Amino acid sequence: MGSEEIILWPQFCIRCQPAPQSLKSDFLSPYFSIMHEQAFIDKIIEQASAQGEIESVFLEIGELAHVPGEELVASFRTRVSWKIDWKEIPAQVMCDCGFSGHPTILERGHDYFMIECPECRGVPVIVAGTDIKLVSVRVK
Repeated sequence: MGSEEIILWPQFCIRCQPAPQSLKSDFLSPYFSIMHEQAFIDKIIEQASAQGEIESVFLEIGELAHVPGEELVASFRTRVSWKIDWKEIPAQVMCDCGFSGHPTILERGHDYFMIECPECRGVPVIVAGTDIKLVSVRVK
């Protein structure tokens, strides 16, 4: 029997927002990062498993999601035997100066980032590139 791909619509999506500065101490940061990462993976496993016996999944991971894509997928692969394909979705911002596009990423880490507008160096509003989406599931 062949496999069947299920496109999830609407897509299962975890909306990510930057962590408050108060949570970014050197002592707590690794603890919170592990919690976030595992919580995201648990939700993806729950949603995918509801579709049947899983062969593979396809994820879209925002460039500025809580957990960088490579780290999330590496942790995910330690939890399941499924094939995991993914694509990074570039960050997009809008700024009061009129700029719309990809921000300058000054710093990027696990559960934090610093960005600025490439035109005026102000702090832009993020409009895309922070979500983690389970786009499709292939079942056996």
